[in-house]
Amino acid sequence: MRALAAALLALSLGCAAPPAPSAADAPAASPVAISWEQALALIRSGEVRSVAQTHALEVALVTADGARYTAREPGIDAVLHAVRELAPNAGGIAIATE
Repeated sequence: MRALAAALLALSLGCAAPPAPSAADAPAASPVAISWEQALALIRSGEVRSVAQTHALEVALVTADGARYTAREPGIDAVLHAVRELAPNAGGIAIATE
């Protein structure tokens, strides 16, 4: 599943290969830092199962296969709007806020 999420992310960004570092290369306990655009691509892919945001605009995303990512949202609640508007599985995504 990580390969699928990475491939979908790469395709959505027009890349020939997944961005480095990838979740497959990182230890399970260490989230991979990605850009906001990459976070949006993951949300659009339907692979995201949970999101969390902090007041400091840090966003944590966990995919169906357990891969963990972090990103910086451009404004408070941007991730909530993205899930609601972009995620094909919006109703199944757990959301946590600080």
